[in-house]
Amino acid sequence: MKETPWTPGPWQLCDRGDYGDFDGNSRVICAPDNDEYLGMRLAVVQVSDGDFFEESEANARLMNAAPEMAEALCEILGALAWINTQAENAMVTSAAAATESGDSSGALQMLNSIASDIGINAMMQTDEVHALLAKIGGAQ
Repeated sequence: MKETPWTPGPWQLCDRGDYGDFDGNSRVICAPDNDEYLGMRLAVVQVSDGDFFEESEANARLMNAAPEMAEALCEILGALAWINTQAENAMVTSAAAATESGDSSGALQMLNSIASDIGINAMMQTDEVHALLAKIGGAQ
């Protein structure tokens, strides 16, 4: 069963002249060659020789990597959630230790501040990853 709104990867990036590239100046991106998708054509990127050749090649490679990048973004969300949890735990632990020891301005307060910064950064990155996933229709 399909878990994403797009065709699952890995996609295949055909060489110029392969898979119905009519003029020999395109890179065709195909779905997996399996019983369900049969290597259907997903995109065609014009890659003529000339000023934009390298950029066009890079665009084709970027599009081809899209399913794996989306999967990596989902994995990054999990890692950011773990980082945020660890930062929250460190803040609670350092605050409790500062209270117990009566240290209101020393190293424990600094640890709490660092943990807070890490947690805030993790939350901001989480928001950015969610926005990217929503942009491609894979919001979780």
